[in-house]
Amino acid sequence: MLRSLFLVVILVFIVSCKTKFDKKKWLIKNGDEYVYRDKMLTDLLNKNKLEGATFEHIIELLGNPDDECNFNTYELGYRIKEVHELDSLKIKSLVLTLSTLKEEINLSTKIIKVQLLYW
Repeated sequence: MLRSLFLVVILVFIVSCKTKFDKKKWLIKNGDEYVYRDKMLTDLLNKNKLEGATFEHIIELLGNPDDECNFNTYELGYRIKEVHELDSLKIKSLVLTLSTLKEEINLSTKIIKVQLLYW
């Protein structure tokens, strides 16, 4: 009985830590930190097929990226969480790779790779 109660409490705690994806909350910042992104990330990835989505859909869903890279392909970076520790900064980002360079993007350009990066 006590073990069952303990499992229920743990399950409620785990579920309560996650938040459903909401674009308005996704965009909320407190200083340099996005308040809700880390809590919504699981729901975003589980309920939205980002790989294969169009550039237009991604911008409508997530807004403009925080970071961009235009080397061999164009990448959109969305900062999820930043942790400041002593002399270092750890960043968790959602990186979406498009099928073309930035100059070649049109509204139907597709996402070909979805990654979570930590550095």
